[in-house]
Amino acid sequence: MNETSETLLDKAIQNYNVALVLYTSQLAQDEVYLNYVGYHLQQSVELSIKHFLEVNGYEFEYSHDINILIKSAKDNDINWGNDEYIIDHSEMISSWESKTRYIKNYGLETEKIDKAIHEIGHYLEEAKEIDKDLHTEHEQPEPSKDDEPQDREEAVNKESSKSHAEELRDQQLLNIADQISEEDMIIPEEPKRSPIIQEEIDKEEKNRKIKIQEKEEKPQLP
Repeated sequence: MNETSETLLDKAIQNYNVALVLYTSQLAQDEVYLNYVGYHLQQSVELSIKHFLEVNGYEFEYSHDINILIKSAKDNDINWGNDEYIIDHSEMISSWESKTRYIKNYGLETEKIDKAIHEIGHYLEEAKEIDKDLHTEHEQPEPSKDDEPQDREEAVNKESSKSHAEELRDQQLLNIADQISEEDMIIPEEPKRSPIIQEEIDKEEKNRKIKIQEKEEKPQLP
């Protein structure tokens, strides 16, 4: 990793990894070395918040106080992760920066380190995702005004292409209809009448024919 690509978030993760190595080694059985675990955990939180202040264009205070850094991020509406554990334990974590190095016979409690290792590790995973999203947003180019006429032209072309396709489809349907003969068409059958109704119709038709015949046979007067 070169100097230009390294970020404060990278340094935060490096400090956490140092804390994790110490915590999982045989040295951690000696409570004296828990102080160094605590120190690097504090550094990982401090550098992570400073990273998000920096990449969002804000100068951060050269302070080891986690409370001050959280307040600076909040005042500038910067998302650093807003981790509940870090907010609730900010004073305790801040104290690990100086007390673990300068106060003689000072020792951190194992239970507090156990909890911090888990919670801060979880926070840094979330911080990496937030940072990734920030890079994605910065990499997306804003639409240029020069692109707008092209977009409109593409929309017109698509609409014209759609209309042309509809015309072709309609013409194809007409061609198919012309090719169908009357023999191919399905013509519905006339509904069948009941025998009684059919008998009445036949009788009426017979009477009509008789009247016509009688009229034709009747002699005409001079």
